[in-house]
Amino acid sequence: MILQEREAGLWADLWETPQAVAWERMRWTRTVARYVRFEVQAETGDLKAGAEARLLEDRLGLSPQAMLRLRWEVAADEVGEQRQERTVQARKSARQRLKVVDSDAVAGS
Repeated sequence: MILQEREAGLWADLWETPQAVAWERMRWTRTVARYVRFEVQAETGDLKAGAEARLLEDRLGLSPQAMLRLRWEVAADEVGEQRQERTVQARKSARQRLKVVDSDAVAGS
């Protein structure tokens, strides 16, 4: 059970990486799944699984050297940055519109 939980956690983490966009385009879901399985087994001390995980790590572009070999570059997410900036501005604006009321004054009236 613990191995399955670790696999699920690693799976979720990997699909949040920038490389996941390329994996999805190339339909490498099974390759990523195989990497997850080997990586978790390697963490338990399985040397063969560790060797397989290292090979797949290179193929999946999970290190700077592997990304260079694959000629992958991570571009800045300008749209995401703008979205985050708008969210921060909206929160600031909402805070400025809120009026703080003294709860004792309200209860006494």
